[in-house]
Amino acid sequence: MKKLTVERKKLVLRILINILVLAVVALGLTYLMVYRQFLNNGEEAGRFVTERPKVFYFTSLIIFGWLLFLTGIVRKVNWAAGISLILLIIITYINICKFRVRGTPLLPEDFYLAGETGSLADFVDGMELLRLGVAVGLIIVLTIILGKILKKARLELFTSERKKTGLVWRIGLVLIGATMLVGTTGFVRHHHGEKYEWVEFLETTFTAWNQTRNYNENGFLLGFLYNLAKLDIKAPEGYSEEKIKDIRAEFEKKIAEEQGSEKSSSAEPNSAKNSEKVEPNIVIILNESFIDPEGIAEYYKYSGDITPNLHEIEKRAMSGEMFSIDYGGGTANVEFEMLTGLTNYWLNTVPYTNLLSKRGELESIASELKAEGYSTVAIHPYNGGMYKRNIVLKNEGFEKLIFEEEMNFKEKEGDSEYINDWSSYQEILKELREGSEPKLVFNITMQNHTPFRESTFGGVLNFRLENELVEDEDRRTAIAAYFESLNRSDEYLGRLIREIDMLEEETVVLFFGDHSAGIFDELRDSENLEEVKLTRMTPYFVYANYDVENEKYTRSGKLVTVTPNCLTAEMRRVIGLKESALNRLTREVCEETPILTSLYYNYEPVKETKLLEKYKLVTYDLAAGSKFFGSI
Repeated sequence: MKKLTVERKKLVLRILINILVLAVVALGLTYLMVYRQFLNNGEEAGRFVTERPKVFYFTSLIIFGWLLFLTGIVRKVNWAAGISLILLIIITYINICKFRVRGTPLLPEDFYLAGETGSLADFVDGMELLRLGVAVGLIIVLTIILGKILKKARLELFTSERKKTGLVWRIGLVLIGATMLVGTTGFVRHHHGEKYEWVEFLETTFTAWNQTRNYNENGFLLGFLYNLAKLDIKAPEGYSEEKIKDIRAEFEKKIAEEQGSEKSSSAEPNSAKNSEKVEPNIVIILNESFIDPEGIAEYYKYSGDITPNLHEIEKRAMSGEMFSIDYGGGTANVEFEMLTGLTNYWLNTVPYTNLLSKRGELESIASELKAEGYSTVAIHPYNGGMYKRNIVLKNEGFEKLIFEEEMNFKEKEGDSEYINDWSSYQEILKELREGSEPKLVFNITMQNHTPFRESTFGGVLNFRLENELVEDEDRRTAIAAYFESLNRSDEYLGRLIREIDMLEEETVVLFFGDHSAGIFDELRDSENLEEVKLTRMTPYFVYANYDVENEKYTRSGKLVTVTPNCLTAEMRRVIGLKESALNRLTREVCEETPILTSLYYNYEPVKETKLLEKYKLVTYDLAAGSKFFGSI
């Protein structure tokens, strides 16, 4: 009995020593992960440790739980450490390669969407693979040597003696490690999908829309786990496969009835082979923070016309106002609604980052037109990883993606960090002039993105405020700089339309501003709802460089005020594009409820009609559900 007690004490001592070793290994692995995350930059890694100690040590705790779990599985501390180090080296190597190529960190989607968005091999530098192999081999050798040292020093955690006792301890380590992993990561694996989420006990913020920032502030492991989460969005009442398929059948029947005798040939209603008509090029421009300041000129007084070209275009186009679903930001949510015809009203998340990047193919105007024989191109003069556009736009049907690195034109305004609108528009024109097939070209601009500085325009601001509504001088200057940026953006818009007019190919332009800049605090904070609404109004128009053969299209016609989910429905209506079942559903929704956001209705929920209930079910199905609705 005494001998057994001594053996147990030795086992406990070995376990304590090995746990201490694992704790040191966990800290070392965490630091190495941070060091590798910042591209082997020791200074940046040190800054992270000193400025975000709670995040660093909490990450170490997670890795420690993993090491306990793995030790219980493999029985050897040296192999638990060695295997973990090899995994870390390989994963951070891929992350480094991807960041160098794309400027964005490694995401879970890069693994399970590899077949749709490009292989992980695209990120790997073949010349460095040999060094990686040598490093892995060296780690294996060192792991074996460490094992022999532990055995010789009688510090092995589990020996072949007393297997039953050792098995109990191993099971205990597995259970403890698993409990730690689940308990420490639950909050980040089941987040709410908000644009920003403050975590009090770590004193950090998780950022949904910018994963480079998210990883930099929270480390590789927490950033990766954050993106691994799948939002558990509750299915609407009545959601079922049968119900969704009935809704689709209902709107397909309406299309078939309108086609009449063409019903037999409408099995592929979006196929180019069913139409001999040459389709027009379609250009869609989401212009960052573009508004018509005339709408707020009563409050923010200035002299002159900031957007004269817009006003001239509106005399020759179908135009109206969009009621933005956000203020000062949320571009990707507006983009989601416009491209898909779905709504974020019920989803209430950031669909691009939290849903669509993991969903695979999704019906949008791009996928619809691609099925009709269109070439589909998306242009964004910024980092493609922002809002995971490099993944989502592919899923939505864009065949060619042009981000900042791929741009042929990269001019900027003064000291601005963003490529200007004219460079974006030159990229559009270049795409339109190449090839013979009809094209859909979608452009998300960046020129009017915050910050707004006087220095960008060499100190020359032509639209300074002339009243005292804004007391803070810095914000007065920022507003004047924003107006100056709008004026130049308007100049480039006029230049683009003149170029579009000179094209031989029939071309349609849908142009709109996504939201206002977030610098009009007096209106945003007003107790008068009508004044608050002014901060949400942006212009939109549908312009054609040819005579559209559709009675719904007239020069200088007015379009109804809509939220972004109705924009492409309005364009389809006025130029007579074909409809899918989803298009038809969206069009009817937009005719009944063109504005779908609670702010417009005094922050009260929108009254749900039978049609909106169907729309709600389909939106959930396609964006977060089982995709019973199917594709085009």
